[in-house]
Amino acid sequence: MKIQKTNSLRKAILFLALACMLTLAACGNKLPQEAKELILGTFDPDERPNLHYVAQVEPLADDLAVGAEEVWCVNITFRCYTAGYYGRGELSTCADSRLVRLIDGQWHTARVVTDQDRANWEARGCESIDEVIALPSG
Repeated sequence: MKIQKTNSLRKAILFLALACMLTLAACGNKLPQEAKELILGTFDPDERPNLHYVAQVEPLADDLAVGAEEVWCVNITFRCYTAGYYGRGELSTCADSRLVRLIDGQWHTARVVTDQDRANWEARGCESIDEVIALPSG
């Protein structure tokens, strides 16, 4: 009888722990609206920007040094023109990565461009994405 109660208690604790983790994971990756508007506002609506990947991450020493309160990794996909045959642009799907930080109550974004930016991106555990992810067929 005692073994059944222990097993039931373990199952209940495991279920509650799993439910809490899933709840925290779901809440932890919702980019605040003000930051989302700041990022998407840099694009023309015709580019159809889309937040492809969003993750709140632990700040690195560099982030803490500038006073970052929150640090987010964001990959954005958008429509773009890539060089085509005979110099004509072809409509494609492009992507870039943005580091988003809350510093002194203000949101700041920076594109991941340099090798050092990419190294820090990886150190944060952020997901990498290719700059051009879909070329037109044909």
